Parts: sequence; C-alpha cells; structure tokens
Amino acid sequence: MWTREQHSCEKLYNDTVTRSPNGRIVVKLPFKDDPACLGESYTTALRRFSAQERRLQRSPNLRTQYVEFMDEYERLGHMQVALSPNLNQPHYYIPHHCVLKPGSTTTKLRVVFDAFCQTTTQTSFNDIQMVGPIIQSELVVLLLQFRLHRFALTAEIVKMYRQVLVSEEHRMFQYILWRSSPNQEIQTFQLNTVTYGMEAKWHSNHKRFRGEHSVKDFNLDTSITSTLVLTWDQTHDNFLFSFQSRQPTNSRVTKRTILSTASSLFDPLGLLAPVIVTAKILLQEMWLLKL
Repeated sequence: MWTREQHSCEKLYNDTVTRSPNGRIVVKLPFKDDPACLGESYTTALRRFSAQERRLQRSPNLRTQYVEFMDEYERLGHMQVALSPNLNQPHYYIPHHCVLKPGSTTTKLRVVFDAFCQTTTQTSFNDIQMVGPIIQSELVVLLLQFRLHRFALTAEIVKMYRQVLVSEEHRMFQYILWRSSPNQEIQTFQLNTVTYGMEAKWHSNHKRFRGEHSVKDFNLDTSITSTLVLTWDQTHDNFLFSFQSRQPTNSRVTKRTILSTASSLFDPLGLLAPVIVTAKILLQEMWLLKL
C-alpha cells in the first residue's frame, strides 16, 4: 500500500509534468514543505568546494578527471552559469565531491551532489522533498526473473536521468559552486536536469552480445554504491559473490577478527544465509564459553 506522501508525489507528477519543444520531459521538484524553511547554504558549499579544490590540487590526475566531468556536464547543457542568482528568494547551494571507481570499465570518477547537506536552519534540500513510491519489483524477484529465459541482456542508458529537465522555476534549488581553475573566479552554476545515471554498456550470456569483460557487477539499483555486491559471470551464466578476508594469515584470531570476517560478505538478499550463519553460530558459542 502506498503512503499518503507517495500518493501526493504521484499526483504532483501527473499534474505538473510537461514536455519541452524538443521532446524532453520537464518536471517540478516535489516539495512537501515550503522551501522558505531552507536557511543559508552558500557558506557551507563554499567551504566544502574550497576543501575539495585543495585536494584536487594535490592530485593532478584526479583534478583532470573532475574538470573533464564538469566540463562535459556544462557542454551538454545539463548545467549552466547562473548569471544573476536569485538569492533574495528561497534557494539552495548543493555541495559536491567525487567518488572514484577504479575498477569501472567506463567512468572512473563521478561527481556526487550532496543534497542532504543541512542549511543554517538545520534543514536540507532532501528534507523537504517528497519520496515517490517504489515502482519496481523487490530485488530478489528481479533477480529470479532474470533466470527465467535462456539468454539475458543487461545495459544502462547513458545519462538517463539527465535527460529529464527540471522546471526553470525550481533550478534555484540546484545551485552549485564551480571553477575549473584556481586562477578563475568561483561562479554559481545551476543544474538543469535531474540527477543521476552515468554508464551504458551491454552485457549478455550470449557471446555475440558480450562485451570485452565476461564478468560484471550486477546492480539492480540506481545509487552510486551497489546494494547487492553481486557479480554475473556471463561466460558460465552464474551469479557470484566476491569475498576477501581482512584477517592476516599469521595473526591472532579473536572474536573481533571473526566478526570482521563474517561481516565482510555483504548479503542483503539473504541468499548466502546457510553459509554466513556458520560464522555467527561460532561467535555465539565463543560468547557462551566466555572465551
């Protein structure tokens, strides 16, 4: 059953969504509270940007990737300079930082926008947003449905979320601070689109459609960090769990190290419960024996 907020969010979408002349979907932000409750956010965004910029100065390669990411963002029209930021009305500056994924076959660096950052009223942008209903099936159901057919294909659409425009009247709540070089002045930009979604690469258990990597992460959500930690071996068409013990070979075994090892295998779907429970039973017995 949907909550009242989920119904309200759905109704707002149906009542306000439009299309631009070039066919892009345009949405309004689903506020559940008056944006006037947002306090001052510029100072925090500036402090975090300055700290991030100092970090980038110490790592030229990281800085190059960050600048390239943001330059593409602007070049595609997904953000633009706000020539006259409207600071006399409710607005919000979103801090941003980078997340590295060295093992990725496409984007090694992503810029993440932190809309949970609180303003001077202890309220963040995300605090006043309605959350819509989950319209996909449960993850375990999606996983099982994936096994119903002989051949499987997976892919993500390039910059899918950034194809959806945010109504111009709400872009003042998506201000960010940016400059590509410390020699330039810091400018206010506005994000014109909904975030987020980056990769697109095809994978399949059929060799004709297979990419250059036969093993890929199998992610069923849209967050930056995978919630499944599941790997798909396309060649043998098997799902795998990766595990690396943090316990040094010759070190002393304690309850703490056993707990660390047992917690290292993240299994939110409970598919590995028969295996993981062994370590948990061992921990329980040690406590009972007062070891």
